Amino acid sequence: MYKNKRRGKYQKKVNLLVCLTVGLILLLFLNYSRITGVFNRAFCVPLTTTSASSINPENITVSFSPGTPGAVNSEILNTLEKLLWRARYSIYGAIYDFDYEPIAEILIKKFQQGIDVKLVVEADNSKERAVLLCEQAGIPVLKDLNRAYMHNKFFVVDNLYTWTGSTNLTKNCLFFNNNNSIILPSREVAEDYLGEFTEMFNLKNFGRGSSSNTKYSDVRLSTAVVSVYFSPDDKVEEKLLQEIGKSRRKIYFLAFSLTSKSVADQLASARAKGLEVKGVFEKKNAGNTSSKDEFLYSNGIEVRYDSNPKTMHNKVFIFDEETVWTGSYNFSANAEKGNDENVIIIRAREVAQAYIREFQRLFDTGVPMRI
Repeated sequence: MYKNKRRGKYQKKVNLLVCLTVGLILLLFLNYSRITGVFNRAFCVPLTTTSASSINPENITVSFSPGTPGAVNSEILNTLEKLLWRARYSIYGAIYDFDYEPIAEILIKKFQQGIDVKLVVEADNSKERAVLLCEQAGIPVLKDLNRAYMHNKFFVVDNLYTWTGSTNLTKNCLFFNNNNSIILPSREVAEDYLGEFTEMFNLKNFGRGSSSNTKYSDVRLSTAVVSVYFSPDDKVEEKLLQEIGKSRRKIYFLAFSLTSKSVADQLASARAKGLEVKGVFEKKNAGNTSSKDEFLYSNGIEVRYDSNPKTMHNKVFIFDEETVWTGSYNFSANAEKGNDENVIIIRAREVAQAYIREFQRLFDTGVPMRI
């Protein structure tokens, strides 16, 4: 009997050791998946950096498109669909290009449930079937009145959630192109975007006819500070030059188009001061007479061309691993002076780290520039 008791105590110790070992392995795996994005590529930050597809009222949600041929899943689409489905009162959207019909179907169903749904679209793209389906269902759709583009890509849901980034609502942008999106739960940020939406939808003011009336310049959201700007109202390029000038260590960028001489000169100046400056250009736009890829390369900046057979559509800067600049704004004269555009700046290390991971992925797979 004594031997049986000793054997029982020994077995309990073995069982406890096994449980602790299994628990440690699971903990290590979960931390690895959190860091590397094993489960998916959407991140809720800054209160947590765990991978997630849910929309949390206390977190900023960052998502990236797969940007690969034949992709069948998209975190940007997953998070956007969840956001639209949860709408209880209103959905207001300003979308440059909208041909993805499953999103139109969600908007129609929410409209039929009594949700206030309104859209502003670029006139040149207003014949897309997704737009026509919304109109046929009775959703108010306004086509822009600007000779330049209404190039925004944003939704405001329930006067609380703002979805924006570089992503058009097309299958290419959601799945095959490289894009980013961000969802911010903030009434102040939503009010800024609602002001821009109202200016277009109600007042019919577009492009140079619009006024600078962004109400909140610096919004605190948990550990993040968020700034919102609209072009051409808010002299966006001036804000970008200021951010480049304030940087002290590192500047990374992802550019669908970078043709601004002022921005290129400021980046070259930063490199001359010893900052680490490197970026990825969309290859289809690089190399033309306006693109600044060759100028930057000749000034010591490490430049690569994207390797995506489709399009690298991001318009992103990351400053000192702490600040992210994103939105619809290409770094060009058209974006600065003619188009309706939006930019959002997020000062939060956790958000910056999510964007750095995506930047590094695109940079590592990019093609080094050679002259």
